[in-house]
Amino acid sequence: MASWLHNITAILIIMLLTSCGKTMVAGRLVTAHDIANKGNMNAQRMATSSFVLTTFVRKADAPADILRVYIEGDGFAWVNRRQVSGNPTPIHPVALTLAVKDPHEHVVYIARPCQYTPFDQDRLCYPHYWSSNRFADEVITAINEAVGHYKDEFRASKIELVGFSGGGGVAALVAARRNDVQGLITVAGNLDHVALHEHHGVSQLDSSSLNAIDIAPDVSSIPQLHISGQEDEVVPTVIARDFAHHSLLCAKVHVVKGQNHYLGWDNHWKSLLKITRSCSMK
Repeated sequence: MASWLHNITAILIIMLLTSCGKTMVAGRLVTAHDIANKGNMNAQRMATSSFVLTTFVRKADAPADILRVYIEGDGFAWVNRRQVSGNPTPIHPVALTLAVKDPHEHVVYIARPCQYTPFDQDRLCYPHYWSSNRFADEVITAINEAVGHYKDEFRASKIELVGFSGGGGVAALVAARRNDVQGLITVAGNLDHVALHEHHGVSQLDSSSLNAIDIAPDVSSIPQLHISGQEDEVVPTVIARDFAHHSLLCAKVHVVKGQNHYLGWDNHWKSLLKITRSCSMK
């Protein structure tokens, strides 16, 4: 009898935790919609060849000369240094807050795989895609497909990519696959996950995860702005400087005083967007 009651209790606890998890994720989605509404951005879902991605879109009636695309960070990927999260949907969607503050008429925000999208709508939502394999080829391919889709939908001629944290590495990897990117902006960008993991003394990602630093020469002709927080203890400025070293004529590193990794970027964003991004002789 005691064993039976123990099993029933365990099942009820699992059901309760699952329900609570879904409720928490639903709350994060409500938060994202509230943020997006402030910037007149509408939610969409897009099926790629692998993942179903959640996006938020602001589209003017006229065709876009330049489409600016924001790529989210890793989100709530880890509960702590040892425990992978059950759902990577961001608690604080930094890239979305930046997209909302962007005065540009044509803006697309792309969440990373399995963020905001219900798992029953995406057969590939396994934890390794927001932990050890978060920069796998199929992840980069999916984001690139979404960028191409919205470029066609907006009838844009050029793309500007903006990535926050891990989304910065994704943005660089996507840029290396395209010939229509006229600008690359990273904010606290993880542009070398091998060096970053060595810096923090944590285990490396799976070998299937691509590393942005490896394709730095391939994007060296694209005007780049790599923005770092002076107080960022998650992704130190040296990561941006090392990446920019491979693009001497086209990359600029800008450090924001007093800025940490997560909070407050939106307060600086409109002024940061005014920083010139160009290739020039030095």
